[in-house]
Amino acid sequence: MTLYELLTGIHPYSDREPLMMRIFKLDNQTPDLDPVQKNTPEALIKVMTDSWSYEASDRPDFKEITDRVKILGIEPTYASLGLYFGERRSWKEEGNTDNKSVGRGMQN
Repeated sequence: MTLYELLTGIHPYSDREPLMMRIFKLDNQTPDLDPVQKNTPEALIKVMTDSWSYEASDRPDFKEITDRVKILGIEPTYASLGLYFGERRSWKEEGNTDNKSVGRGMQN
């Protein structure tokens, strides 16, 4: 799902209630691919969808994912994927948390 977020800039099932998300997961329903940019290589979409396999043994491990992404000529880091697919909002921008106040609270 992390790759989905990097490629679309949105959280999977963000339009669903938490209960519906569980039902989708139990029913093995995958996120909509429409938000994925049209210039995304099919091989990268395949890496992402292979990672959604219901059976854990059918999913690629992290090394296989990074190897497959490197074959595409993309260094698998958030920065390079962001530049390749267009900048997205960061998790800090998406959240409503004031990171400065959280940090001050932790120092007490």
